[in-house]
Amino acid sequence: MIHEVTCAVTSKSQCQSNEAEKPAPIVTAAEKGSSGGASSLASPEELANLGGFDVPSADEARHLMRELDWGDHLDVMDLNAAAGESWLHLYALNEAAKFFRYGTAGLGFKTGGSGSVSFADQDRLVAWIETKIGDVSLAKALRARFEKASSYHDVLLIVSRLIDLRCMQLALIAEE
Repeated sequence: MIHEVTCAVTSKSQCQSNEAEKPAPIVTAAEKGSSGGASSLASPEELANLGGFDVPSADEARHLMRELDWGDHLDVMDLNAAAGESWLHLYALNEAAKFFRYGTAGLGFKTGGSGSVSFADQDRLVAWIETKIGDVSLAKALRARFEKASSYHDVLLIVSRLIDLRCMQLALIAEE
């Protein structure tokens, strides 16, 4: 089962980033000093600009969200101290989002007796997103942020958040 993420943005024009080349920072209404009941929630415009991704057409968004064929999958591992490694095949961007964030507690790490780490080679992941999925914008954003990662945990945070954001944007655009 794929976890679906929804967004409050209601139009494609709200999804466009003014800085496609430079990723936009995450800024909430509370950080901007606005008042109101739910000040910790980002506005639709803020949600749409997260990640600084290029905005595809509805057809392009559906294409980026498609399920790939067998030879185009990405091999990833769930590393478990008790059971060893379990190889998994990812066939779509939303499967990657689930694997890196929702499939494991704590952004890629499970704790307790079934503790494990979600693992994918960074270079292969980016190449898969760029060449097989066809999302050059997401691949570029990942590469730019990987340079700042000091640990694999940082990589997991980057991957899970950016893929989630991109999936939200694509799902919204594909519905139009």
